Amino acid sequence: MKGKRFLMAIGVLFLALIVAALPFVSACAPPPEAAPEAPEAEEAPPAPKPEEQPLLIAMNNPLTGPAAELGIPHQYGTLDGFRYVNEVLGGVNGHPIEVIWHDNAYDTGKAIDIYKSDVASGALLEINCASHTSLPVKELAERDKFPVLTHQVSPGCLHPPGHLYGFSIDHGDSFAGFLSWVAQNWKEERAPRVAMHGLDNPTGWGAVDAGKAVAEDLGIDIVAQEFHKTDTVTEMESLTRIKALNPDFLYLATTDAPAAIIAKDATRLGMRETTSICNGRAACGSTFVEIAGADVAEGIMGVLGSVVPGMDVPGMAAIEEYGAEWHPDVWENQYYIYCWASALMVSEALRVALENVGYDGLTPETVETQGIRKIKGFSTGGLTGSVDMDEYDRRLSKAALIIKVSDGVWTPISDWIQAPAIHYEEYDWFE
Repeated sequence: MKGKRFLMAIGVLFLALIVAALPFVSACAPPPEAAPEAPEAEEAPPAPKPEEQPLLIAMNNPLTGPAAELGIPHQYGTLDGFRYVNEVLGGVNGHPIEVIWHDNAYDTGKAIDIYKSDVASGALLEINCASHTSLPVKELAERDKFPVLTHQVSPGCLHPPGHLYGFSIDHGDSFAGFLSWVAQNWKEERAPRVAMHGLDNPTGWGAVDAGKAVAEDLGIDIVAQEFHKTDTVTEMESLTRIKALNPDFLYLATTDAPAAIIAKDATRLGMRETTSICNGRAACGSTFVEIAGADVAEGIMGVLGSVVPGMDVPGMAAIEEYGAEWHPDVWENQYYIYCWASALMVSEALRVALENVGYDGLTPETVETQGIRKIKGFSTGGLTGSVDMDEYDRRLSKAALIIKVSDGVWTPISDWIQAPAIHYEEYDWFE
C-alpha cells in the first residue's frame, strides 16, 4: 500500500495581479501590432510560519495478513488520536503532526524495508505495531540511533535498553503481572500450576522469559510451554498434552484469532472445568470475543495496558466523539483506545523536545534524548498509567489491568497494577 499523508491543512492564499498594458497610439499614426500579453505571474504559496512547520512521523503496521485484527484498530486509534491533537489541541505547540504509513502485513522483511524508507523520509520517529515486526529492526535502529516506539512489545525489543520503546507493558510484563495476580489470590497450600501457549515469535517468547524470571520467586510451577503459528487452525494435539498435566491456569501469549481457536479447542476438550484461561495483552480485543463466540469467551481473563471501552475516565469523552465520527466499527476496541493514548504520548514527547531544543534542533536523536526520555508525570486522561521515563526503563506507561469477559464484554477486575522493570539482560539465559 502506498504511503499516504494526511492531517495537514495549511491554508494557502494565492494573489494574482494581472496588469494589461496596451500602447497609446495617435490617430494620425498607423496602429502598431499589439504587444503579446504578459503571462500571468504565479506567486509561490507562502511558507508556513515557524510555529506551524509540520512534525513528520511514520507508522509501520500490519493492516493485512495474519495480525490484521490487531493492526487495524491500532492504526485507526493512533491516526484518530493525532487528528484530535491537530484539530482540537492545535498541534504540538502549533506544529501539526503529519503521518506517513505503510502496511507490513506482519512480514518481517517488509517491516525492515518500511523502516529503512521511514528513516530516509526524514521522519522523526517510527511507530510499529508489533514485537514480531519491531525486533528485526532493533539492530538497524541501534546503528541509526533512530527511535522506534512499539504498541505490542516484547522484552527482547527493550533489553538491553536501546532505541526501541514500548508504549506500555511488554509481553513479559503481561505474563509476570498475571502470575503475580495468581500468587496473590491463590488459596490452596500447593503451588498453582500454570501452562503457557504462545505464538512462536517474540510475543510468545517474551512470556517464556518472564516466566523464567519471576515464577520461582512467586511460588508458581510452569508445567508446560507450547507454541503455535499465527495461522493455526487447531491446537487439539498440543492442548491434549497440556490437559494431561492438569494445570490450574492456561495463559495465551498470542493474538486475538489464535487465542479464539485455542479457547474453543480447550472448551471442546473439557479443560474449562478445571483450568482457567487468561489471554495476554495482544489477545484482549473485542475481535477475540467475536471469533470465539460469547459463550466460549465468557469468564476468560486478560491483561491489558489501558482501560476498556466505556470506563469513566477523563480521556474517554474525546475517544467516543472521534471514534463514533471516524471509525464507528472499530473504536469500541481496547486496541483503538490504547493507541489513541499512544498518540498522546508521542505528542508529549515532541512537545518536550520542542521546548528543549526548538524546531530547528529536532532530529530523531534529539526527539529521543530530549523528548521521549525526558517525559515526566504525563497523564493520558486515565486511559493508561502515568508516563514517567528514565534512562533505563524503555516502557512509557508501566501499569496493567486484569480484565475478564463478563456478559460478552471485557470488564476490569483489578485496579491499576504497577509492573516493575525486569532486568532481563542480567540473566545468563537471556539472549
